Amino acid sequence: MIKFSRNFYFIIPTPFLINFFFNVNNLKHLNLSSLFLSFLCFIFIYLLGKEISSIFNIDSISLAITYYFMGAFIINFVLLPVLGSFLNFKETIFAYNICLIFILLVKSRNYQNIFILLITLTVVRFILMNTDILNPSYIQYNSDVTEFWLPMTEKIYDSNLFSATKNNIIPGYSLMINFIYAELHFIFFSWDTFTFNQVIPNIFLYLNLLLMAELNLSNFAKTILVLTYLPIILNSDWLSYLFINSLMGEVVVNYVFSVFLVNAFQNKKNKDSKLYFFVLGFLYFLKPFSSFIFFIIPIYLFYKYKKTYIAYLPIFGFIVNNIYSRFLSLNIKNEDNFLSENFYLQILYENFNQLTNFNLTNIVLIFYDQIFIDRVLTLFLCMYLFIFIFNKGNYKNFNILNSAIVLNFFLVFYLYISIWKNIELGSAYRYLFSFLNIFFIDFAFKVNSQITK
Repeated sequence: MIKFSRNFYFIIPTPFLINFFFNVNNLKHLNLSSLFLSFLCFIFIYLLGKEISSIFNIDSISLAITYYFMGAFIINFVLLPVLGSFLNFKETIFAYNICLIFILLVKSRNYQNIFILLITLTVVRFILMNTDILNPSYIQYNSDVTEFWLPMTEKIYDSNLFSATKNNIIPGYSLMINFIYAELHFIFFSWDTFTFNQVIPNIFLYLNLLLMAELNLSNFAKTILVLTYLPIILNSDWLSYLFINSLMGEVVVNYVFSVFLVNAFQNKKNKDSKLYFFVLGFLYFLKPFSSFIFFIIPIYLFYKYKKTYIAYLPIFGFIVNNIYSRFLSLNIKNEDNFLSENFYLQILYENFNQLTNFNLTNIVLIFYDQIFIDRVLTLFLCMYLFIFIFNKGNYKNFNILNSAIVLNFFLVFYLYISIWKNIELGSAYRYLFSFLNIFFIDFAFKVNSQITK
């Protein structure tokens, strides 16, 4: 293993910072007003997550926030036969938050914190109501937003989850991501209809930074991480669009999956938390390939701790989804096929004979036409690979973080040389980097292991 001085690691963020400051005047995709307003929203979410984490002894504000985001969807989905059309979306979210506040008051008896929380939300909503948040120069870089993410979020917000599921534009495609967008919109705006603005996705920039701040790393390693992450994400109009600036599914996937994966890696308390494994199972309702890769977490933790509930709790969401698809007449592609309640399992089932019919040229094309064209991200990936190689010998060199990355790469490339070999390759970039946070976080852990030796 090659050892470097501490100051050597400041070289890592330097080219990215220089590139960012040279381009800062041309970064038209960044809306400073929206970024400021989203920070105000983040303050409320942070205080709420901190209170939930403290009361329920979660030991992670980011994980508590993720529980909060997913909790409304999980309750709504599990009670779908009961709620159905009984409550509209706005009534559901209102009841969810009232119940949560009541539980927090009963369990904590700290009325001051709850009062501060409610005052913060009131002030933030007042500021948002009196500010023009729409950006007429905003550009939609991907048609997926206008064809699926936006209209399905509107369907949920304007009616309810049951109606949206029955009238899904893409039968079998999960709506948890759309539900979270609608949930955030109602909390901070509560408009009669859903109207897209950058404030909601911009919140995830600060949530990603909070996750990095909670890592079990030295302050030096966290500084290197943030100084590398921010200029790369903010400088690129496409990366910003994917992860902090649109209604693309990657915005939520990147954050939610990263939170659960990081907590599986560094938070040992989760092995005793049945709530963690129950909520974990609903990662199945994310986008591909995270909807299947999440299984690496319970497999890893079951192998490590040998607790029975780790094996059965994470499959609850899959079972409920399958049952409801059969008996609630939800919008699915083929009611005779038990796999059809999942859009991607359906594709796999219908094209099974293509799994051994390869077009290896697509691997080269994905690298040259999709990955290498982003020179800034490619430089970071080279740095990541370099420190991974020269960190050899450290027991955490191979871990669940980079194992998830490798598994995701394998699945994406395998599908694009077999079942998807004849479709456009543009989406491969998004699938490969669906949880981009993990690349940076694993990189930071390796930097940290070097500088602490």
